[in-house]
Amino acid sequence: MRLSRVFLIGFLIVFTAGRAFAQQTTTPSKDSHKHRTILTIAGASGGFAAGFYIGRAAYDTPDSDRRVWTTSAITAAVGGAGGYFLGWVLDNRRNRSRRALGSGKFNVSPILSKDARGLHFSIGL
Repeated sequence: MRLSRVFLIGFLIVFTAGRAFAQQTTTPSKDSHKHRTILTIAGASGGFAAGFYIGRAAYDTPDSDRRVWTTSAITAAVGGAGGYFLGWVLDNRRNRSRRALGSGKFNVSPILSKDARGLHFSIGL
């Protein structure tokens, strides 16, 4: 009896697994994260190097190894955050220029008639 239950449960698992919904594919985002990635890495590495030299100059004693590395880690985090936000600004500027209204989306044309005066606006979304 135990073998039949195992067989039944295995059979139900195998044949009901096909009814589960698969994850649907999404279209990849066209937003760029290039500057964000590059400037985060560059800011963190530059901050680490600057912190190392600042720590070596400030704590110039034989037993100040921990202070130097702590200063390096803190300035690396600050440099990485600064690089991320600078890259975020540059990426948003680049992505905004991509989403600009094209000539087919916003049209302004004068109405050519003797009776009508003004402009005709057409906005397509």
